[in-house]
Amino acid sequence: MNTLFLINHVISMIFLVCYCYQYFYIPIAWFIKPSYPHTSLRKRYAVLICARNEEAVIGDLIDSLHKQTYPSDLISIFVMADNCTDHTASICEKKGAHVYKRHDEAHVGKGYALHYLLSVIWREYPGRFDGFFVFDADNILKRDYIERMNEAFCAGNHLVTGYRNSKNYGTNWLSAGSGSGSVTSMPAAAIFPRLKASYRTAPSTTPPRPQLMKIALSFMRSKYSSEYR
Repeated sequence: MNTLFLINHVISMIFLVCYCYQYFYIPIAWFIKPSYPHTSLRKRYAVLICARNEEAVIGDLIDSLHKQTYPSDLISIFVMADNCTDHTASICEKKGAHVYKRHDEAHVGKGYALHYLLSVIWREYPGRFDGFFVFDADNILKRDYIERMNEAFCAGNHLVTGYRNSKNYGTNWLSAGSGSGSVTSMPAAAIFPRLKASYRTAPSTTPPRPQLMKIALSFMRSKYSSEYR
């Protein structure tokens, strides 16, 4: 027992040292919170979710999207079931999402899936959406998330990222360490139509996801908010 306690203590100290610099940002988030004026403008958004065998968690994300305070007729949910062998696609379809399936073992990864999904949306829904949200399948949103992000967009920000917190922070040292790391990580982004022309002309030989972000960051102002969770 003493040996296990010592190992656990050493591991905990290693995580503390690795993540302690991030705690510098915590008081900043407490006292310096960006806020945006409420607006009556309502933009139309597409939610993009690329998932591979995520049947256990993706339903919760879609449920949280349906519970948003933002008008549901202005939110369209698109799911790319990427090389799935489970019931991810059928679960999403039952919950009202637009589901596309991709089977390509030669080009595996979220970047390729997102590239394919965006190309389909721009072909089938040209000019329909003002912006795009990108989420991981295991994310869960606060009820006013999209409403607050819409305020940031209407305030003139073209690339907006939000704050992520751990759902099981107190379970064990591993989840606590991962949760501490999420203080500065941002899983959700709204990417807006100014990206479209440049993205379409990106070299096809370049890996899609890095190219997408490179183009976005090259000419968009980025904004991070600790309020939008």
